[in-house]
Amino acid sequence: GENRKKIDIKKPNAENLKKINVLKKKNTAKQTREQQEEGLLIKNMIVIAIIAMYYAARSFSEQGRDVIIDGLIMNIDGLEQHYNKLLEIFDGYPLKIVHVHCPLEVCRLRNILRGDRQENQSLVQSRIAESNIEYYLSIDTSVNNVQECVDILLNNIVLQTLIIIELYGKQSLILSL
Repeated sequence: GENRKKIDIKKPNAENLKKINVLKKKNTAKQTREQQEEGLLIKNMIVIAIIAMYYAARSFSEQGRDVIIDGLIMNIDGLEQHYNKLLEIFDGYPLKIVHVHCPLEVCRLRNILRGDRQENQSLVQSRIAESNIEYYLSIDTSVNNVQECVDILLNNIVLQTLIIIELYGKQSLILSL
């Protein structure tokens, strides 16, 4: 407003520098709050998308269709009990969780070769991945080639009509209904 004293930035005296620093701190705090709010909004949207995807997959299951969800069961803000929520949504449905994995060093090298991921992305994901999951099947991609992995999957899970849902690009977990 008009009652504000103007700061003459052309004449940097101690009083003006103090006022400038106060304004900078206020602006930084405002930006930080806005960034935190934006980050929280994005996290909430991710949680909503994951839950909606599970309900969509359950709907396909109700129609007698098999669904593979390529994703990671991870504990994130708003979805701290991810595995329990997943089990709750699919309670009474033919849920089979398949653990597709390999050692972290192999993941790191694959991330580098792909070029579209951070080198340490798998390490970060492993830290937030849900533990103590009951897997129907486990497939190690470091000892099996792609065709062998597919054969292991298809020899252990009979699929009828298949629908594939991918979340966050290719991850390390397949859910089959």
